[in-house]
Amino acid sequence: MSPVPRYRIPALALLVGALCAVAAGGGDAAGATSGTVVGATVPSSTTLDVSACLPGSVGRTDLGTIMPGSSSISSIPCDIRFGSSNDSSNLRVSQTDGFGAAMVRLAVRDVDITGTSTDNLRKVDALPGGRAWTTGYTGRILRSDDFGASWTAQSSGIATHIHAIDAVDPSTAWAVGDSGRILRTVDGGATWTIVPPGPLSGTLRSVAAVSANEAYVVGNSGLAYRTPDAGATWTSLALGTGSTAWDVKADGRGGVWVTAGTRVYRSSDDGVTIASVVPGGSLLALELLDADSLLGVGTGGTIYRSDDSGATWAAQSSGTASTLWELTTSSATHAVAVGDGGVILRTTDGGATWVPVPSPTTKSLRGVAAVDDATFVIASDGGGTNGQVLTSASNPVPEPGSGGSWTAPGGGMFAACLLAADGGATTDPSSWQATGSCGANGVDPWRAVPSSAALPAALIAHAPSGTTTARARLDFGMRVEPGRVPGSYLAPVTFTVVAPDA
Repeated sequence: MSPVPRYRIPALALLVGALCAVAAGGGDAAGATSGTVVGATVPSSTTLDVSACLPGSVGRTDLGTIMPGSSSISSIPCDIRFGSSNDSSNLRVSQTDGFGAAMVRLAVRDVDITGTSTDNLRKVDALPGGRAWTTGYTGRILRSDDFGASWTAQSSGIATHIHAIDAVDPSTAWAVGDSGRILRTVDGGATWTIVPPGPLSGTLRSVAAVSANEAYVVGNSGLAYRTPDAGATWTSLALGTGSTAWDVKADGRGGVWVTAGTRVYRSSDDGVTIASVVPGGSLLALELLDADSLLGVGTGGTIYRSDDSGATWAAQSSGTASTLWELTTSSATHAVAVGDGGVILRTTDGGATWVPVPSPTTKSLRGVAAVDDATFVIASDGGGTNGQVLTSASNPVPEPGSGGSWTAPGGGMFAACLLAADGGATTDPSSWQATGSCGANGVDPWRAVPSSAALPAALIAHAPSGTTTARARLDFGMRVEPGRVPGSYLAPVTFTVVAPDA
């Protein structure tokens, strides 16, 4: 357990008066005074220990294999200890996946294209409405119209590897790959046209499509070019580096960003003039959060953020040492990053904190695209077999209050139950209640895990000031409907201590 400052309490102020007497001409003059205020702040010091509720703990957070029509409940309670040495506090619980339900299926789908190990997938792009594209080796382009639930192969007309794709709208997209190959479609991929590469001949790693006519491409040996006229002419962006340029982003207003080696190159005039900065790590992918803010990810779990259009960068903690290959943003606060070993990270606060999303694969994830804060599509390297596509937020499990039930015929549910509160912890009659029993009987007080720690339903227990070992004991349970889709169902849950108690 480690103290975590949460909220400030009013500080004590010490007023020091300084008096000075002045004498002149044999009599006492009027006194003069001056003063100052000396201040200090003492924060609430909170403690939280979830070591007895870690992910994958058999019997606690791992409910095992549950056959359709049956249920499973924690056989060992999750023990959460909390409190504050100098303030009252409370323990809160919330879901952190942002999908609208605590337990969802992060679906993994094998994309069997030719049955060979060369069909590794690379980048993916997705649009509101369901359309998505992913690309891969041997000229592969796949299109989905249902957010990745199903895919159709499209003819690219080439056999070389395609490393990246960027869509402008459901009709228009650009793709790039080996040997300077550049493709463009203006009919949703029914036909892909080879764009004249001009002076380009090396491997291209990324494309930023601004319109049907304007695009930026970058690649090996510092290649970086712009076309304003669908490839009729190409203008070089003078990066002045021989390092591989891994990614390029453009805002359509003259702003361009390229990551190569340990530098980020930026321009505000469509690449006519270039400046560069060293963020502090080797970045492989960039994304815009808003007009001024960017995120970058790269080797060794590197994550950086800039709030001045890339002039300066600040490191963020990813919690992983795995290489992060790609990221996507859906708003100024929400982003998803993916990388080696099946790593999936998600932020809902602009990158201040990154939360691991339990992943159903250990393959290297190379592409990710989001269409909103809860829906994203991921493409993976084959790792010696076919590439895979992962889709988020499918098949949410019902919860209490929204159709979830232990006993209804054909019903299903995911929920949490407070078994006990002790060690100085007390409960609120309007919130969670500890009854000493958590059974699949429709009687015990099972509750939905709320979507925010700020909601009244998130409050589990209180602790008085000076108590640091208050304890809440929770069980988790799931009942599976007879017709529930097979797969790995995951519920990221966060515990938070708030002080002072409110």
